[in-house]
Amino acid sequence: MTLRTEEYCILYDTREQDIFNYKIFNKNGIQTVRSKLDTGDYMIQHISGYIPKITIERKSCIEELLSNLTDRRKDEQGLNRFYRELERAKENGLKVILLIEDENFYTSIIKGNYRNRINPNAAKGMIFSLESKYNNLHIVWMNKKEVPSYIHTVLYYELRQYLKKLEQEENICKNTGNQ
Repeated sequence: MTLRTEEYCILYDTREQDIFNYKIFNKNGIQTVRSKLDTGDYMIQHISGYIPKITIERKSCIEELLSNLTDRRKDEQGLNRFYRELERAKENGLKVILLIEDENFYTSIIKGNYRNRINPNAAKGMIFSLESKYNNLHIVWMNKKEVPSYIHTVLYYELRQYLKKLEQEENICKNTGNQ
């Protein structure tokens, strides 16, 4: 099953600062829609209106991620905005891919090659314990130039898999009805 680009669009959050990604999408004929997303920065929507339960939260660098993790502005439950997003995603059964635009991310973390004044072991623990606490979270990192392709590929195949499953279920119903 192949989806044509006119059958879906990439949704990107109104707070998303990086215009590089959606310009690349549009240049490649992929429709984009700026929309307020409750969780994450990127999602995909089928022309039927269906949105798979996956989002990509993009961080431009380690410093941005560490700042989000250590933000002292907390709600009554003691959660800052970043943790509230992760909690909301977990409650809603939403898969979250935390994408860091830094191909040397892990090396930078263990060597302390970042501006934040956080001990490298503490930074590593804060970041990688997230995957244990939030089993719906996956952390990936890569070169900034690869990010638009990665975002599109992950979201596209998530949508495609859902549509294939739906098609199989419809075929089962048809075959059951014919007997």
